[in-house]
Amino acid sequence: MIVTDWSEIIITHFLKHFVFVRDTVFRTERGVLVMRSPLESLLPGMELHILVISAWADLLNYEEKFRQKGSITRLFCSVNMLNEEDYNKSAKTRSKTFAENMEPVLISADVKKIPDKSLVFVPVLHADHFYCVCFNLRDMKVEVLDNSAKDVSMKDKYNERPEKLRDALSVYLENIGHPVGGVIGQVEPVRLEMPWRTKHNVIDCGVFLMRHMETYKGVDGNGWECGFSNECTDAGEITYKHRKEIDDLRHKYIVKMLLSDADTYKSFVESDVAKYKKLSAGEKKRLHAATFDAIKERLDN
Repeated sequence: MIVTDWSEIIITHFLKHFVFVRDTVFRTERGVLVMRSPLESLLPGMELHILVISAWADLLNYEEKFRQKGSITRLFCSVNMLNEEDYNKSAKTRSKTFAENMEPVLISADVKKIPDKSLVFVPVLHADHFYCVCFNLRDMKVEVLDNSAKDVSMKDKYNERPEKLRDALSVYLENIGHPVGGVIGQVEPVRLEMPWRTKHNVIDCGVFLMRHMETYKGVDGNGWECGFSNECTDAGEITYKHRKEIDDLRHKYIVKMLLSDADTYKSFVESDVAKYKKLSAGEKKRLHAATFDAIKERLDN
């Protein structure tokens, strides 16, 4: 999709005073419902709302229908297939919760079961940080995709969440008679090394996660082109190029979600755009100037 005027779309759909902030603006046919306010968190400088990630998974599942012939099949789960309290419960309880949460994922993806030899992406939100656990059922790998370059052990960083997700998935696959059922449970999770990992960026982990889910197809970090440059100069200063790449990606994702054919509210969005175009130049300028502060205040509340 080529976006020729994303700024106008952004202005239209993230203004406090133009339309109701509780309007629903995105939902795939079988996916989660997202109102205007959570989607506003995709604007630069905002911490991403958890619903945006789950909606993004729905959109990527929709796009899988049009994947290149011969490419690996991918399935995208919603955030936190296990809730925070589930990690402290028994393995049996975790497996039950995981299985229950997998059903709406399959419905969203319009598939009856997890495809053989596929990649299964499970986004995680823990301690205000987003990352993803990717289960490679083709090559028998469990990989953590995380933009944070914090130099700590896997156990200290993730508190065995990848292992517990792996075990829950393994039991689920075994129960449904999947070819790798029980086998994936023996695979040790590893943290994938990526050249663009960050030391200082604590705001954009959700955007990194979205990009990782969108582009990762099972190759190692050196052979995976994600489109991010290094975060800092040799002197340790965050580069303008790095900042611009992330902000541009936020804009791109807003437009992509709102104008996707998968969005059942696309016609509402287009109607809203038409209303905005009829405003005077002075009114557009006034609304644009007040946008960021108004949205930040609303999201903070």
